[in-house]
Amino acid sequence: MADLGSTWIVGLVMATFVAAGVQGQLRESTPERFEFFEGHAYMGGEWVKWEHDKLVFLKRVADMSGKGSFAETKEELSPSPEAWRRFWTRMDTLRVWQWKADYSDPKRSGPDGESWALTLRAGAKEVKSKGYNGVPDGYGEVRNAVYKLIEEGRQHGRE
Repeated sequence: MADLGSTWIVGLVMATFVAAGVQGQLRESTPERFEFFEGHAYMGGEWVKWEHDKLVFLKRVADMSGKGSFAETKEELSPSPEAWRRFWTRMDTLRVWQWKADYSDPKRSGPDGESWALTLRAGAKEVKSKGYNGVPDGYGEVRNAVYKLIEEGRQHGRE
């Protein structure tokens, strides 16, 4: 009888740790929060956001006819868990979690400029940063990683 009780307790403990480990893996792959924006005051912009278990990519481009309208496209993507893990590893390597809240350049604060914003949260890691006519070191590489994640989401959706 003691062996059955011990087996039951060991099974319960293993189930608890395995469930916690699986849950931790899920948290590591998909974000709790993901928002990226990059745009120009008059030309339009691109938004990438994690919504309803999809990576939503919205592109808004100005109509150059002078009418002041914009053309929009929207894609809903599903990057693989491996693509997410590569993305998070890249964010760690680029030290995005240490970025300051604001990188705006006060010397270049006119209305015709480039702006961006990044909000990420995954587990205990979080960053919320933005800029107007100014970026942190490594910004281009972070941007490239976001667009690589988009492309991998497109490819994964075709499989």
